[in-house]
Amino acid sequence: MVRSVAAWRCLVAMCVVGCVDDVTTDVVVSPADAASVDAVQEADAALEAADSDCTDDGLDEEEDAAIAPLVIGLDPIPADAQGKDEDSQQAEALLMALAAGVRGVVVEANWKALEDDAWWARTEVLSSYLSKERKQLFLSIPVVEARQDGRPEWLRFYSWSSATVRERLRQLLDRVFGTLGSQLSYVSMGLEVDRYLEAYPKDAMAFSSCMAETLQYAMNHDKRQDKTEVGVTWSTSAWLGQEAESAERQMLVGASPTVFLAHHGLDNEQGIEHWQQAVQAIGVAVDAVEAQGRKVVLHRVASTSSTLVGGSEAEQAAFVKGVFELVQAKRSHVAFVGFGMLHDPSPDACLSFARAREPSATAGLYAFWCSAGLRTRQGAAKASFSVFMQEASRFLNP
Repeated sequence: MVRSVAAWRCLVAMCVVGCVDDVTTDVVVSPADAASVDAVQEADAALEAADSDCTDDGLDEEEDAAIAPLVIGLDPIPADAQGKDEDSQQAEALLMALAAGVRGVVVEANWKALEDDAWWARTEVLSSYLSKERKQLFLSIPVVEARQDGRPEWLRFYSWSSATVRERLRQLLDRVFGTLGSQLSYVSMGLEVDRYLEAYPKDAMAFSSCMAETLQYAMNHDKRQDKTEVGVTWSTSAWLGQEAESAERQMLVGASPTVFLAHHGLDNEQGIEHWQQAVQAIGVAVDAVEAQGRKVVLHRVASTSSTLVGGSEAEQAAFVKGVFELVQAKRSHVAFVGFGMLHDPSPDACLSFARAREPSATAGLYAFWCSAGLRTRQGAAKASFSVFMQEASRFLNP
């Protein structure tokens, strides 16, 4: 473990000295590597032809840049490069993400990972580096993820109202802020929590009470920086309905001034939403949150290139460009937008994503997530990556 952390520290130090200032000279996406130039052109044509409401109220580029900064984020999941050690893969993925225009790095860490001292040592090095480079760190701790309970197995035997669960959450936050507090920009304590509330209505009040108390503890923590926003992540669908809010939801929303949103655009086995429909849904959700006087953070917006669920490289690229157009028009309300992952995730991660949303782990959900990256698992750039680089460059100096 010590040797692994030392290797990571060395790799990051090497990158700081010799890579970052001129990293774009090493990370070049050629037309061949872009997977499909035709797909990029098709995405451009689709966006220009669409009669979308997303940009009707937008401002020209100079006026827009003066409104508010907008940080473009990404989870730098590495490619599955044969023959390279894990530390090298992670360092290369980080540099590639920064070279592509990323100014915020999303780190997803389940509770089990947070019990590993090596994870803390590695992440502390990463956070220090990002701070030095004036990049943001978004830490996501899915205490629940959709239908899935993210607590350690032994702790799942306890009710959410248990003092043991609440104390463990406080201890977890003590370490988060004690170790990473000065570098953190965002901390999310649950992913798509509305799906958990829907799946377990009998536990909804106890869960909401527990998490509201946890968020209040985080907000009042003496080692939390004023710049650090804390909350839970909702699916955008939770903000699209007109029904009255439940007491559980009001409790959770009221616990933090910031609402984190995620949008995956998959209707189970029915396939993905058309890119324009997905972008419009995100826009409606942002407006709904803003109407309540809350800050909006787009934790994760993702589409897929999987043809199994109706996706394609062109569809994914059009979605990415559509989201950029949306947030440019709404950047006075949105401070951060995370575009999913750099590379397609591992099969195990795909299965975990699917199981969190459907106990049967449907093939559609699995296929969606296994093709949700901007680059393939093998390291080839998709059309969406080319679009991402083109659009992110406009936000490098907000």
